[in-house]
Amino acid sequence: MIFKSTITRTTKFIFGFILLILSITSFFAFDPENLAASAIPFIINSMAVVLLFWILLKTEYKIIDQTLFCTCGPIKKEINIKEITKISHHSGTIVPVLLKLSLNSEGIIINYGKLNELYISPENQDLFLLKLKEINPDFIIIAPPTNV
Repeated sequence: MIFKSTITRTTKFIFGFILLILSITSFFAFDPENLAASAIPFIINSMAVVLLFWILLKTEYKIIDQTLFCTCGPIKKEINIKEITKISHHSGTIVPVLLKLSLNSEGIIINYGKLNELYISPENQDLFLLKLKEINPDFIIIAPPTNV
Protein backbone atom coordinates (compact mmCIF):
# COMPACT_ATOMS: atom_id res chain seq x y z
CA MET A 1 0.00 0.00 0.00
CA ILE A 2 1.33 3.47 -0.90
CA PHE A 3 0.96 6.52 1.35
CA LYS A 4 1.92 9.95 0.00
CA SER A 5 3.51 12.54 2.28
CA THR A 6 1.43 15.47 3.42
CA ILE A 7 2.67 18.85 2.17
CA THR A 8 2.15 22.08 4.08
CA ARG A 9 1.54 25.46 2.50
CA THR A 10 4.84 26.60 4.00
CA THR A 11 6.70 23.84 2.18
CA LYS A 12 4.98 24.73 -1.09
CA PHE A 13 5.85 28.41 -0.54
CA ILE A 14 9.52 27.63 0.18
CA PHE A 15 9.82 25.36 -2.86
CA GLY A 16 8.07 27.98 -5.02
CA PHE A 17 10.38 30.71 -3.75
CA ILE A 18 13.44 28.58 -4.53
CA LEU A 19 12.09 27.90 -8.03
CA LEU A 20 11.55 31.63 -8.54
CA ILE A 21 15.11 32.44 -7.45
CA LEU A 22 16.52 29.73 -9.73
CA SER A 23 14.49 31.08 -12.66
CA ILE A 24 15.65 34.65 -12.03
CA THR A 25 19.30 33.63 -11.78
CA SER A 26 19.03 31.62 -15.00
CA PHE A 27 17.47 34.63 -16.74
CA PHE A 28 20.16 37.08 -15.60
CA ALA A 29 22.98 34.61 -16.29
CA PHE A 30 21.89 34.31 -19.93
CA ASP A 31 24.31 36.02 -22.31
CA PRO A 32 23.37 35.78 -26.02
CA GLU A 33 26.93 36.61 -27.02
CA ASN A 34 28.44 33.79 -24.94
CA LEU A 35 26.05 30.84 -24.97
CA ALA A 36 28.66 28.41 -23.62
CA ALA A 37 29.08 30.43 -20.42
CA SER A 38 25.30 30.84 -20.13
CA ALA A 39 24.76 27.09 -20.33
CA ILE A 40 26.57 26.28 -17.09
CA PRO A 41 24.26 28.19 -14.70
CA PHE A 42 21.24 27.03 -16.73
CA ILE A 43 22.27 23.37 -16.39
CA ILE A 44 22.96 23.69 -12.66
CA ASN A 45 19.65 25.47 -12.06
CA SER A 46 17.79 22.91 -14.19
CA MET A 47 19.26 20.07 -12.13
CA ALA A 48 18.15 21.83 -8.93
CA VAL A 49 14.62 22.27 -10.34
CA VAL A 50 14.47 18.58 -11.30
CA LEU A 51 15.61 17.64 -7.78
CA LEU A 52 12.95 19.85 -6.17
CA PHE A 53 10.16 18.39 -8.32
CA TRP A 54 11.49 14.89 -7.69
CA ILE A 55 11.25 15.49 -3.93
CA LEU A 56 7.78 17.05 -4.21
CA LEU A 57 6.34 14.34 -6.43
CA LYS A 58 8.12 11.30 -5.02
CA THR A 59 7.91 11.57 -1.24
CA GLU A 60 5.98 8.48 -0.28
CA TYR A 61 5.88 5.48 2.00
CA LYS A 62 5.14 1.93 0.81
CA ILE A 63 4.27 -1.07 2.92
CA ILE A 64 5.17 -4.26 1.06
CA ASP A 65 5.12 -7.56 2.96
CA GLN A 66 7.05 -6.84 6.19
CA THR A 67 9.04 -3.89 4.88
CA LEU A 68 8.38 -0.15 5.00
CA PHE A 69 9.95 1.62 2.01
CA CYS A 70 10.36 5.39 2.52
CA THR A 71 11.27 7.57 -0.46
CA CYS A 72 11.98 11.30 -0.60
CA GLY A 73 13.27 12.10 -4.06
CA PRO A 74 16.68 10.40 -4.40
CA ILE A 75 16.79 9.38 -0.72
CA LYS A 76 15.48 5.92 0.07
CA LYS A 77 15.19 3.99 3.33
CA GLU A 78 13.95 0.47 4.05
CA ILE A 79 12.77 -0.60 7.50
CA ASN A 80 11.80 -4.06 8.64
CA ILE A 81 8.41 -3.43 10.26
CA LYS A 82 9.10 -6.18 12.83
CA GLU A 83 12.01 -4.04 14.15
CA ILE A 84 9.78 -1.04 14.98
CA THR A 85 9.70 -0.50 18.74
CA LYS A 86 7.89 2.80 19.14
CA ILE A 87 6.00 5.40 17.10
CA SER A 88 5.38 8.86 18.51
CA HIS A 89 3.47 11.77 17.06
CA HIS A 90 5.36 15.03 16.53
CA SER A 91 4.25 18.54 15.73
CA GLY A 92 6.62 21.46 15.28
CA THR A 93 9.24 22.83 12.93
CA ILE A 94 12.19 21.44 14.91
CA VAL A 95 12.18 17.66 14.60
CA PRO A 96 14.62 15.87 16.94
CA VAL A 97 15.53 13.23 14.35
CA LEU A 98 18.45 13.02 11.93
CA LEU A 99 16.62 11.36 9.01
CA LYS A 100 13.54 13.30 7.91
CA LEU A 101 11.74 11.97 4.84
CA SER A 102 8.80 14.32 5.09
CA LEU A 103 7.35 17.50 3.60
CA ASN A 104 5.40 18.46 6.73
CA SER A 105 6.12 19.63 10.25
CA GLU A 106 3.42 17.35 11.67
CA GLY A 107 4.15 13.66 11.42
CA ILE A 108 5.38 10.61 13.24
CA ILE A 109 8.76 9.52 14.57
CA ILE A 110 9.47 5.84 14.06
CA ASN A 111 11.96 4.22 16.42
CA TYR A 112 13.36 0.94 15.11
CA GLY A 113 16.30 -1.29 15.86
CA LYS A 114 18.47 -0.17 18.78
CA LEU A 115 18.83 3.60 18.33
CA ASN A 116 17.48 4.33 14.85
CA GLU A 117 14.84 6.99 14.22
CA LEU A 118 12.99 8.19 11.15
CA TYR A 119 10.53 11.07 10.72
CA ILE A 120 7.73 10.75 8.15
CA SER A 121 4.32 12.31 7.52
CA PRO A 122 1.89 9.99 5.72
CA GLU A 123 -1.39 11.55 4.53
CA ASN A 124 -3.64 9.07 6.33
CA GLN A 125 -1.76 8.45 9.57
CA ASP A 126 -4.51 6.35 11.16
CA LEU A 127 -4.66 3.89 8.26
CA PHE A 128 -0.86 3.88 8.03
CA LEU A 129 -0.51 2.98 11.72
CA LEU A 130 -3.25 0.36 11.40
CA LYS A 131 -1.37 -1.33 8.52
CA LEU A 132 1.87 -1.29 10.53
CA LYS A 133 0.06 -2.74 13.57
CA GLU A 134 -1.32 -5.59 11.45
CA ILE A 135 2.25 -6.63 10.69
CA ASN A 136 3.84 -5.79 14.06
CA PRO A 137 1.36 -5.53 16.95
CA ASP A 138 4.19 -5.27 19.52
CA PHE A 139 5.34 -1.64 19.09
CA ILE A 140 3.87 1.14 21.20
CA ILE A 141 2.23 4.29 19.91
CA ILE A 142 2.67 7.46 21.92
CA ALA A 143 -0.29 9.73 21.28
CA PRO A 144 0.17 13.48 20.89
CA PRO A 145 -0.43 15.52 24.03
CA THR A 146 -3.89 17.00 24.27
CA ASN A 147 -4.38 20.65 25.13
CA VAL A 148 -6.73 21.06 28.07
